Amino acid sequence: PLCHKTDDTQPFCLPNNESTLYIGNTYYATWNPDYFPLNSTVTVKAQFINDSLQEVWSSPATDNSWGFVAFTVGNEWTQSYDRFNLTLYALVFEADDPTKKATPWTGPTFEVTKEPPRHYAPPEPTKAPNKEGLYIGIPVSLGFVLIVVVGLWIGMRHRRTIGIGNIMGRRQGYGAGKSRRQRLGLG
Repeated sequence: PLCHKTDDTQPFCLPNNESTLYIGNTYYATWNPDYFPLNSTVTVKAQFINDSLQEVWSSPATDNSWGFVAFTVGNEWTQSYDRFNLTLYALVFEADDPTKKATPWTGPTFEVTKEPPRHYAPPEPTKAPNKEGLYIGIPVSLGFVLIVVVGLWIGMRHRRTIGIGNIMGRRQGYGAGKSRRQRLGLG
């Protein structure tokens, strides 16, 4: 990621000031290479915001022309809290003058925390039925049901006779008129 920031406040482009970084993810600390002398090396350090003497992470000395270093946020950066604030610093060493002290530059302040859970996106709502389909489908299905009912009525009208004899048959009464064998159902 290239950085060509032109304001004079900070040489850093990423991470943004007051941004949130998640534990376990890899991020880039980028700076404008034109901000520092040409033959310089840059060491990026992460320090606690309330204790600038305690270093959390330090990059190896990187040539200024690269303009970035990658770092992975560790769980130990939070000191067993839910979230913790850190600040990036850049130490610039000039190769042309080895007697010169390193120049510190204060970078962005950021918060380190655990990444929130990601939930599945809800499914898209179902669409209303197509009106043209309903205009065609409902009359066709009702017409089919009507044809089936009329066909059954026409086809079975002579076979559906219920006679009184079927309900009250003759000679099959129960009583003294039957023999004992008929009453027991043996014949």
